[in-house]
Amino acid sequence: MITFAQPPGSGWNVVYADEFNGNSLNENRWFIRTNGVFTRDQVVVNNGTLKLKNTYTNNGIIKGGWITSKQKFAGPGNIKYGFYEARVRIQWNPNGSVWPTWWIWGNRVNGETTTEIDVMEYSGFSQKFFNNRATSSHHYRGKRNINGVSSTTTSANNVLNRNPFEWHRWGILWTPNELSFYYDGVKYMSSAQPGDAAAENNPLGLIFSTSPHTINADPEQPDNPTAANAARPGQNFPALEVDWVRIFTGGNVGGGNPGGGNNTIVALRKGNATNFGIDGNVGGANGQNVYLWSASNGNVNQQWVEINRGNGYYSYQKNNTNFCLDGGNGGSNGQNVYLWTCSNNNQNQHWRKVNVGNGKFRLEKRNASGFSIDGGNGGANGQNLYLWSSSNGNQNQHWQFSTISSARSQFIGPLKENADLKVALYPNPNNGIFTIDFNKNIKNATAIITDMSGRVVHSADIENTTQKSIDLQGLPKGIYLLDLQGEDIKIQHKLVIE
Repeated sequence: MITFAQPPGSGWNVVYADEFNGNSLNENRWFIRTNGVFTRDQVVVNNGTLKLKNTYTNNGIIKGGWITSKQKFAGPGNIKYGFYEARVRIQWNPNGSVWPTWWIWGNRVNGETTTEIDVMEYSGFSQKFFNNRATSSHHYRGKRNINGVSSTTTSANNVLNRNPFEWHRWGILWTPNELSFYYDGVKYMSSAQPGDAAAENNPLGLIFSTSPHTINADPEQPDNPTAANAARPGQNFPALEVDWVRIFTGGNVGGGNPGGGNNTIVALRKGNATNFGIDGNVGGANGQNVYLWSASNGNVNQQWVEINRGNGYYSYQKNNTNFCLDGGNGGSNGQNVYLWTCSNNNQNQHWRKVNVGNGKFRLEKRNASGFSIDGGNGGANGQNLYLWSSSNGNQNQHWQFSTISSARSQFIGPLKENADLKVALYPNPNNGIFTIDFNKNIKNATAIITDMSGRVVHSADIENTTQKSIDLQGLPKGIYLLDLQGEDIKIQHKLVIE
């Protein structure tokens, strides 16, 4: 099994990784920007690293490299919280003449810029204002002013102990209550406005970019670096070099701050109507209704990350969203249960698991202990969930838990997906034998498995079925990428063979 250097703390599982092996960028995973000053020939992969080059020719042509991940983070259905980390360096000290950055951003949505997280940023401003060291910043949504500022940025003194010209790991911990920056696994800054980052609901991409920092030559750049240090035609520049980038979830850095969930993903079926499970509907939004629906462990809307809140209480976070089961303020018979933005300290989302026997549990609201989640009489698609007076004898409050997987089998796609198409891959990790479940019939598609170098190692047709089993027991242990491709489907999953 491939293992990775772990973030601080324990319990982390890698859910996204690119080691930049092989001799070219895997363009199934990355967009290469080719407008403005950014060109394809400035993006190179060899000897196990990505190299984004900088060029300023004697006749005034400026070129840089920029790649953005096709997998998105935050936004509906995407992984958001966890530990993001990359091992990077600027090949030598350019004294402010280039602008290399490892960052997370989503461009502009409806005219407003998204959250921007600059994990490691160096430019002419670094030389001018920050002792020639790289900075880190959290720019708030829309660059809005909060308490008089539009970002949290490292100070000129804070940057001194971090060297961007040598190999080091630069990362962030992102949770509903924290956005903190890490260097070689040690925290050095936290955003003053983690709630603004938590409120980001637009998809963001991982970005590595660089270009020469000039004066009055590149229209995309602010033109006020120190003139003596600005890029000059014919100058030799270092590249931004990236060894790897990895995203982890399911762990804890210590102090009770979970990074993206707990270790178990569960499905909850009604104890006296086991053909029906708790369903959070498609995506997630504050106030979104939660109801019963025909039970299927492969239905991602019925998958819940179980988060231990201590003292026997748990929260249930809808898988691959930042929304939890919430019982609202207080408690009364018939009070609705819905989705709401997950918060560690919101006791409306804390549920005590009361064992009622026969492998079933009652979910009792923490701050209204006389009320539990009730599914009503019988079971039917769309039947509402609500609070009702707690009673161990009320079988409408009995829930049967089944473990789907550990949180490390998180969803890696989609690249393109129908709004009503959902896919589950299990078990994952596996021994080479696994099953793909679809929530509707797939008429004609192909499953393509590639190794981390991009080499196709297996393919299989999927025709007129809702389930496909695949046997890869002849392959070496490691991480693979599963591409599902068809007329109206193009989805990627990470696949781990142990």
